[in-house]
Order: sequence, then C-alpha cells, then structure tokens
Amino acid sequence: KKAGKIADKTCSEKKVLSISYWSKDKITCPICKKTFEKEILRSGSGRMIAGSLTDELHRNFERSAKYGMVYPLIYEIGACPNCFAAFFWSDFNEKIPPEDQNKIFEQSDKRKKTVDNIFPYFNLKKERTLYDGTAMYLLALMTYDCMGEYAIPTLKQAIISLRLAWLCKDLNQRCADHNFDFVSHSFYAKALYFYQQAVIVEN
Repeated sequence: KKAGKIADKTCSEKKVLSISYWSKDKITCPICKKTFEKEILRSGSGRMIAGSLTDELHRNFERSAKYGMVYPLIYEIGACPNCFAAFFWSDFNEKIPPEDQNKIFEQSDKRKKTVDNIFPYFNLKKERTLYDGTAMYLLALMTYDCMGEYAIPTLKQAIISLRLAWLCKDLNQRCADHNFDFVSHSFYAKALYFYQQAVIVEN
C-alpha cells in the first residue's frame, strides 16, 4: 500500500495550466445507471507535441514547456466510479444484454480489488493522471471480458492490453523501482494472446 501511495504521488503532474475539462453533459453508466462526469482532453495551444512513431506504431509525445507531459491515450477510456465498469467512450451507448449487464455489475468488487493490487489508491473522481488513466484501462480489460461478440471484445482487449503495456512503460520511466516494467511485459504477452485470438475468431 505504501508503494502505491508513493507511485500515485510520484506519477501525479502539478497542473498549473488546464490540460482537460469536464463535459457539461454527464455520462450514464450502462451497468449501474449512475451518472458521472466525462473528462475531455483539450487540444491546441501546444499541449501535445507529437514525437517519434515507434516500431509498434505508438506515437510518443514530447514534454511541453507550458503543460509538461501529456498522455492522450488515457482520455480514451471512461470508467464509472460507482461500479468500476470501464469502456471506450463510444461503447457507453452500446446496447448491452441484461445478462451481461448483471455479470459486469456482479464483478464490480472483483474489478476494483484486482486493479487495487497493481494500482493502489487509484482515483476515478478527479482529473486523471497517468497512474489513474492506466488503472482505467485495466478496469476496461476486465469489463470487456464479460461481453459477447456484439462488442468485439477480443480485438478491444488486444488493443487495451497493448496500450496498457505502453502506459506501464511510461509509468516505469517516471516511477522507478515499482515494477511497472515487469507489468508492462505481462501486458505485452496478453496483447499477443488477444491479437492471436482475434485472428482465429475472424477466420
């Protein structure tokens, strides 16, 4: 737990200038029906400085003198702070069958406890940091595990796992000695598995 507190504190940016804003329209969770605010990344004014493209087709971003490091990927997932269901934003409008809704809701505590093991004290109610945003991706990975073919879950889990590997690598650069490099390797393995399964399903 102490390590989690240190990681959370170390990985937090002091936001002197606004990187994101809260949407006027609240999001309704399709699982618990509670509403929560949507955080949106601002664009322009030199917030995002595109850097090199890696062999994995991952775009690196350079530190801005005004805004510091910005990680656009962490804003592409939404997570309900009530039941800990998480999806790509577009999937909050997905028609989820009642049986899958029940399954996702019943595993709310399991998702939170699992994520707490890797990202202790993650927070879904404040402006997200790299640490919190990465935790949201892990919540999403587990949420899609409860969804049927209508949601294309295997491909989305492959994408999420690969992004988790990238984000954990970023965490490791900023928070040394917290084993995020090991976590990154495990998500690369998961990404490979899910991409292989996606190809099998497609065929």
